[in-house]
Amino acid sequence: ELTIDSRNCNNPIAPYDLVKTMRASFYVLGPLLSRFKEATVSLPGGCAWGPRPVDFHIKALKKMGASIQLKGGYVIAECPKLKGTDIRFDFPSVGATGNVLMAAATAQGTTKIENAAMEPEIVQLCEMLSLMGAEIEGTGTNRLSVHGVQKLDPVNIRVIPDRIEAGTFLIAGALSGEITLENVVADHLTALLEKLDSSGAILSVESDRV
Repeated sequence: ELTIDSRNCNNPIAPYDLVKTMRASFYVLGPLLSRFKEATVSLPGGCAWGPRPVDFHIKALKKMGASIQLKGGYVIAECPKLKGTDIRFDFPSVGATGNVLMAAATAQGTTKIENAAMEPEIVQLCEMLSLMGAEIEGTGTNRLSVHGVQKLDPVNIRVIPDRIEAGTFLIAGALSGEITLENVVADHLTALLEKLDSSGAILSVESDRV
């Protein structure tokens, strides 16, 4: 269990030493900008798979009214009040979709996201924001509409299992002999399970166990 109390949070800065340890730390740009009207977030740089561009994030927030500059490897953003707008991604981006969702939740007006990512993580983010009081239409589709609200409230939520880790262990099990995974969501692993089946693996699949 993780309990988060952000009532006294007053530092809208995500330094490189933190962001470099987890590329997804860049996703705080939208919510920090929304809450504090300013944010300074380190660029995430590359990783083992290569460079990770963040231009979708920046272009979308600029379209919502943010003033953004790059300085010394940091994204420095300012905006008195983010405003809803129409955003269309060239291709679905989980990170950019999440960043815009969090920024748009308390923005002024309606934000429409076309070609939004539909991964389970985005679906759960929509569900969590909705529980917190956000008004979101289109959850689970590639078209999302977010009607900005005045504030979000605390919420309790159970995080979905990591489908990439689950897939990694399943492949390891298929190679080495046998493995049983519990507390997974089989519906999130459909494509992988089909490939494992076609490669000759013997599978027993339940809703939360493989």
